[in-house]
Amino acid sequence: MGRSRGEGGAVAVEAAIITAIAVPFLFFSIYFFGTWGFSTAQVSAAAKDGVRKAVLAPGNQTMIENAVANRLGVVPDSVTVVTTCERRPQDDFDKDYAPATCSNSLPRGLSRVTVRVEWDAELSAPVAEIFGPSTPTVSGSATRDVIGLPQ
Repeated sequence: MGRSRGEGGAVAVEAAIITAIAVPFLFFSIYFFGTWGFSTAQVSAAAKDGVRKAVLAPGNQTMIENAVANRLGVVPDSVTVVTTCERRPQDDFDKDYAPATCSNSLPRGLSRVTVRVEWDAELSAPVAEIFGPSTPTVSGSATRDVIGLPQ
């Protein structure tokens, strides 16, 4: 069937209305998810910075938190950083890692340090509330194995 007379203008108006609604929503969605992806990558990189410091001084939580906060460009109080240390006896690869104290030096043997970071990232976008809170908690972690520490 063919179009009736005058229907072409109505289709153009409907297309203009839908485009005016859909295109900004699409652009803001891309911006929001891009910002969220960037924040997730930054938190993972901050956890890696923290675990590097934790290998040097596992008992110095302040130094680890400062390294994480410096990467994120925030004050240390706005980030949650949890450091865990594990160890297993030297040259005993059959045993699993057991929790160990994160003191000023890692225990002898095979040690593992994990830094977990949680950050309430502020993602400002007009459509952010549609997808969830505008300050979602972004988390990341990094683990480093340390083998053969000096006495």
